[in-house]
This record gives sequence, structure tokens and C-alpha cells, in this order.
Amino acid sequence: MQEMIQWWHSSGGIRYGILRRNEGNAGDSWQTPEEKAVWLWLNREGKGLLWGKDERFPLHPGMFAICGGLKQGAWRYIRQAGASRMEVIMISQSWLLGRLGTKPEALHPAFLHWLQGDTNLALCGLMSEREKKLAEALEQARQGGGVDLMMAEVRLLEWATLRMFQTQQTGGSGFCHHYKNANPVEKALLYLQTYHDEALDLTALARHVAVAPHLLSRRVRQETGKTLQLHLRRFRISRACEELSHGNASVTEAALAVGYNSFSHFTQAFRAEMGCSPSQWRKKSAR
Repeated sequence: MQEMIQWWHSSGGIRYGILRRNEGNAGDSWQTPEEKAVWLWLNREGKGLLWGKDERFPLHPGMFAICGGLKQGAWRYIRQAGASRMEVIMISQSWLLGRLGTKPEALHPAFLHWLQGDTNLALCGLMSEREKKLAEALEQARQGGGVDLMMAEVRLLEWATLRMFQTQQTGGSGFCHHYKNANPVEKALLYLQTYHDEALDLTALARHVAVAPHLLSRRVRQETGKTLQLHLRRFRISRACEELSHGNASVTEAALAVGYNSFSHFTQAFRAEMGCSPSQWRKKSAR
């Protein structure tokens, strides 16, 4: 089998790669080959599953994940059939230790526990602007090199400072450390984003996050200012925008792909989120 990840640059304990497959490829899998390394996954297209000893979580478009193993092959990525596009960065333990100095307490607790050999590293969430900018910088560097590569390294250092060395969660990005320990609102929103093409089943969702349905609805609204239904609409329309901007899907196909069976309902929801119709959005994005 062709190696799933195509490595295109290596420097000072950092390796940059891309996972890219076309629609015609069947699903395949890959295991972490190095011990004591951190793997950053920035998923831009396609679906897959990260599978560790005790943790496993889906990777859908717009999600990022960070994993680290205590031994070779500790993590396995199983890619679903279909087109895939994901930026991958391997960060060695030596790179991490070289930037800790004598103050390991500055490291995020999840990274610190992994570094001390206590547990595998498992973090996941929705990509924030910092992950999106890093992914874009990597794509430019892969094509241009030179100054673009330097900018990608700057973006990586910026990302590491904000993600790996923070001791408290700053919020706003859907970041969860050890998904099983995330609060119910984070879990619920991540679940909705992952399964945005399915209808909202409040009872099933509440059972998934172990909170009573009425309490979950109230907490989501209190903590985010939006209802679960509005969050689901946002996730669906965001994904539809990607389909219309970068794919060959028609408006009807985009609507069906994100869970709308009614074209009129899709158009109404799209206008509410984006301020224009799906067709108008496609024309704007094509300019």
C-alpha cells in the first residue's frame, strides 16, 4: 500500500506532511511509526477515525486532533473511503523538551502527563482561526518553500505557544482535552458538528453527554447564547459553504449532503446564516 502520509519537509525535529486521496481510493489505515512524538492533524476534507488504546474519536472536516503515544504504533488512523485532504505535523519529543527549559509546568497538563509517561496524549476539537491559518500556511509552504516555509514555521510556533504551553483552556474553539472529561456543552457541540447531517435528537444527544434533555438545552443556551438547533444550522451551512466553494456539488447535492431534505428549508437556513442564497454564495466564492 502507498504510504498514506506524503512527507514534504523535515527540520529540527519537525516533519511536515499531507494526507491526500481522491474519491476513487478505498479507505486505508496507518499507524504512528515513531515513539514519543506528538502528531497534529488538521482535517480539511474527508472523514476518518483516530484509534488509540483507550481513546478514539472521529475526524470530520473542520476538526483538528493531537495525539501522542508512549510507543511505536500507539495510534492508528483509519481513513474512510472518499476524497481526503489533511495537513499532518510530527513534533518530536526533543523539539518539545528543547523549548521547555527548566519549567515543564508551563506545559499544558495533557502534554505534561504524556511527556512524563503517564498516559497517551489525546486532544481534539473544532479548528479555530489559529489552526486554519496554520493549515493555509502549510499549503502555501508546500507549494512555494522559501519565505512561505518560514511563515509556516512562525505559524507553528504561534500555535504551539497557544495550544501546548497554555495551562488553562481559553475557550472559543471547541477544544477538548480527553473528550470524556469535557463539559457536556462542549461534548454536545462537538457531537453536532461531527454528525451535522443527522436530525437533532435531543433525547439521544442528552444521553450521549449524560445530562437530562431540558438541562442540556438550558445550559447550551446559557453558555453560548444560541440554541442547539441554531448551532446545528451553523455547522450545516458552514459545511455547505465548503461544498459550494471547493467542490463540484450542485446546490441540491450540497443541501442533501448536510442533512436538508427540503430545498426551500436549506435556502432559508442559508440566507439566515450567510445573508445570501446558496447560488449567490457560489458565484461570490468563484471570483
